[in-house]
Order: sequence, then C-alpha cells, then structure tokens
Amino acid sequence: MENITLPSGIPLVVITSDDDDVDSITAPVCYVVAKDGLYVRKSNRLYTSLTQAKKVEVLPEIKSHVIYRTCRMPRTMFSSIESFFRKVFDEHKSEACVLLYYHFENNTWVWSIPSQEVSGGGVDYDRSEDETFVNSDGVIINELPDGFNLLGSIHSHASMSAFHSGTDDNDEFNFDGLHVTIGSFSSATCTYSARWIISSEEFKVELDDIIDAFQEVTFPEDGLKLIKEKKHFTKVTGQSWNGGQHGNPTRGGEQMEFMRGTNGEVKSGEQGKSGKKKDDIPKAEELGIILHETAQ
Repeated sequence: MENITLPSGIPLVVITSDDDDVDSITAPVCYVVAKDGLYVRKSNRLYTSLTQAKKVEVLPEIKSHVIYRTCRMPRTMFSSIESFFRKVFDEHKSEACVLLYYHFENNTWVWSIPSQEVSGGGVDYDRSEDETFVNSDGVIINELPDGFNLLGSIHSHASMSAFHSGTDDNDEFNFDGLHVTIGSFSSATCTYSARWIISSEEFKVELDDIIDAFQEVTFPEDGLKLIKEKKHFTKVTGQSWNGGQHGNPTRGGEQMEFMRGTNGEVKSGEQGKSGKKKDDIPKAEELGIILHETAQ
C-alpha cells in the first residue's frame, strides 16, 4: 500500500498489491483507491466499513473534457465517405459503416470498408473477414500501412436523421475515438452528429471541429477587365411624325422602328425602304417622339 495525505489531513491509500490488507488501515477515515475505483473507509467503535465513493469531498472539483490535437480530417475524404453511404442507400436503402485510421507522426488518414451486413435500421461489421482500405485521396490500397491506429468510425442512418442511438452507444462507449453519424439520405442535404468517446464518456463536437475548412480559392482579378455587360434593346413606339400614325412612326412614307437600350440609348432599326442609312435618321428626341419601354 502507498499512503498519501490529502490537504485536509485525510489519508488516501493506494492498493498496489493483492497482498495489501485494507483492514490493517488504522485511520478512522480515509479514501482507498483500487483497480475498481474509489472507496471511503470508516472505522469506529460500532463498525468498520468500506463503501464505494463517487467523489473525494475534500478536494476541488474538476470537469472531464477532451482537447483535440490531431490534424483535421480532409474534407475530400469525408465527402468521399458520404458519397459511398449515398450509393449504399440508393442501392440497398440501408445503413453502412466505415472505420477511421490515423497516423500520429505523419498526420495522415486512411479509412476502411469492413465486411458488413446492413439493413435500414442497423449495420453489423466484422473486420476479421475482410476489410478494404482507402487512402485520403480515395484510392484503394492493398493493406493498412505501418504506423496507423484505429481512431474511430463513421456510419450512416439511411433515411433517418443523424443522432447517436442506443445501439450506437452500445457499439461506441467501449470504443475510444471519434464517431460520426450521417443521416437523411432520402433528402438532398444530409444531417450530421459527431462525438468523441473517451473512457466511456461522451464529448459532443461540431463537424467543423474535426474536418478541414473549405479552402479559399483565388482567380486572376485582371480577367474581370474582359467582362462587359451586354446591352439589351427593346422596341418602343412614338407619336405620329410626317404623316405617320401613333405607334407607327414614319419618315417620308418610310417605316421606322426605334429601339431603346438599358442605358437609355436610342437607336433606329434596320435601314428603311428609301435605302438611307441608320445614321441619316434623326434621333427620336429631335423628332419629339415619346418612348415607351416594354417589359423584358
């Protein structure tokens, strides 16, 4: 046994051997730490007890948490997995599962498709039968390279929305790592739920916390100089002029048509019967013609 004295003066006894005798402890009150947890031991004239304790009352409180230090999953890899799940749903209307592997030194990822039996409400996989490995670029590789560690799983929920079900809890609470659920494959947009499971405790995370952000893309801004807005012209009508009727302007018996652009520019139509060029035709404003825009 090893003895530690807490700040309050209460002993903390650590059981280090099967031969350690808890009943040999002489302190009237102490905490005992063993393989199966924390205990409190009390001894007085009436009784001696050893009961399991949920906390050490005399110590400050701390909260469990997880700090994610590894590199984020490549977004292209996550999209490839999601596309695989959608193909499975299209063909089988079922769930599916893949496993995640990570190389801590090289900061690289591999995912795998284990042999599995699927249905619309569950998936059972068996790594011992067969497993296809895929690198982060979506290329199938013959075997898992050295140095990769099993880091977690991603599974689909078919047409159901993404959440962690009781079945998921049974599968994942004894599987330390990252676990993601993708759902709503009957819709155009999927739903997502992600969490870390560490020592059978759940830590919810957002998808953007574990996947690479969208990379900012650039383009040659000088190319914008080559872009010009196209001018659109609409037919307009005018008052009578030189014998023409309202809505049917003429010049010397010649049929005329005026067009008005989006920038207010006015131009005449095709060359008239007289053979005069469009430049010879006076502007509509000079003729007192009232222009009316038409809906485009």
